[in-house]
Amino acid sequence: FLISIALTIPAVLLSKPLISLIWGREMMASYIPFNILMIGSVFFFITSPLNWIILVEKKQKKLLAVYGFAFIFNAVLNVIFIPYYDYIAAAIITVLFFWPPDNVFGILFVKSCKPNLSK
Repeated sequence: FLISIALTIPAVLLSKPLISLIWGREMMASYIPFNILMIGSVFFFITSPLNWIILVEKKQKKLLAVYGFAFIFNAVLNVIFIPYYDYIAAAIITVLFFWPPDNVFGILFVKSCKPNLSK
């Protein structure tokens, strides 16, 4: 998690010169969705270890349900908003759908870590 923050901060702060250097001045407008996605990547780094815990506990069906739900709503919102707000809408919608899986996986993780107090 801290590594993702350490990588995200300089990427966001240097996004304009990085994009200009790598892809040229004609791509400068893409720094906005780039920054949105970089900030959202922090949430992805939270989800990744939780995914592995859920897999180890053999609860893959819950992963499928959560990601399936997020995929459908992501696709629907993209169809609705991209024609009006272009690639910035796609970036925001993508980041917004990192949060529901994070919350569900966090709840599943907390439930799996409950100590057995019946002893």
